Amino acid sequence: RAASLAVLLAASTLAVGCASQAADDATSDGAITSNDGSVLELKLTGKVIAAKDAPARQAIVAQLQYTQGILTTDARGIQHLWTRTFLAPLNPPAIGGGRVFVTESGYFQSNLGLHALDAASGTTAWNLPDFGEVFSVNPPAYANGTVYVQTGKGTSVPDPYLYALDAATGAPRYRVTFAAQWGRYLAPTPYQGDVYVNGGYYGGAYRFNGTDGTERWFTGLEGYDQWTPAVDADYVYAYLGEYSPALYVRDRQTGAAVFSIPDPNFSWNGWSMNTAPVLTHDGDV
Repeated sequence: RAASLAVLLAASTLAVGCASQAADDATSDGAITSNDGSVLELKLTGKVIAAKDAPARQAIVAQLQYTQGILTTDARGIQHLWTRTFLAPLNPPAIGGGRVFVTESGYFQSNLGLHALDAASGTTAWNLPDFGEVFSVNPPAYANGTVYVQTGKGTSVPDPYLYALDAATGAPRYRVTFAAQWGRYLAPTPYQGDVYVNGGYYGGAYRFNGTDGTERWFTGLEGYDQWTPAVDADYVYAYLGEYSPALYVRDRQTGAAVFSIPDPNFSWNGWSMNTAPVLTHDGDV
């Protein structure tokens, strides 16, 4: 089945992570109808958080979906901008520097790559067509002109890697291996020049130098995949389950354990978390 990446253009009153002429909060309600007939209700709220000449302004990634036809929309203030179709399922994308970055997902497949698309037109700026026959190719992250992608262990490429590539050209900056079994990962978390990822043979998190890939620290955690840490100036946060379900907090500089908050209501559903903590401006997690 093919997968499509659909990008919508928001009207100027909808300023979500992009430039707009509106100076106050803006909202828009409506719906997106997917190709299978299902309807997703929309309620979008945002503030102006970028200069009005920012690249890819008002470009909002609306939906990643398996598709057989054409996306339709009746949301007020939303216009269909472009759609790209790929042969493999897609991971959630990242946006930055006037580009949309997307990776293909599979299981021990070759020809799964990273694609950099022009955010305004959807045309290919560059791509890395094949990470090799690996267990997983995972969602990208963007920060400071660099795209980061984790891949799992494989056959043709036996080690898992964190890749860093120049966002403008696709030129490799580095790749660094990390301990892992057979894992899938959410997007890396860049913060203040470093990048934080899920990893570890028995579970954990890494902090790497975002510029050259030097490992700064590793901390052991519960053995789950499909999560990513949240990071602020002082701490690194991970929410994990069995055998001790809790929000785990580590010192950002050293990786040392600071405290944890148990979750007695955790319900086990396999060894993939499929979730990540989120930080608010009020200091809540």
